[in-house]
Amino acid sequence: MPLSERLLLETGAKENPKGVPSLWYMPLIGSECFFDGFGFAQYMSQFNWKRNQLDDREASYKIQNPLLPYLERLRNQIPKKWDSRSKRLVPNDDWLLWDLREEGMGGVVEQPAHVSFRGLQKKR
Repeated sequence: MPLSERLLLETGAKENPKGVPSLWYMPLIGSECFFDGFGFAQYMSQFNWKRNQLDDREASYKIQNPLLPYLERLRNQIPKKWDSRSKRLVPNDDWLLWDLREEGMGGVVEQPAHVSFRGLQKKR
């Protein structure tokens, strides 16, 4: 038996043609970080991209949360996450830990920002 088939048998992996995320994974990552497509279509003329099979696949259904526009918005705003305590979207604190400075064509992570979690993290 090929190694790839053995791996599938031993891990219990199953086909997931619709790409539905596991129920245990969603609370760990947060639903706002799941993307149902790349959203290449709106950038094709800007970057002179040629159409391919992925574009045809994305055109066959309505993308609700594309990745590329999300990444573009990161230049100007901190993403939001759902806060179950206040029952609303709030700024995602994880993004506040990075010192993002634009350099050339995009942002570069220089180092974690100086953040203290009740004295547990030393300042650099």
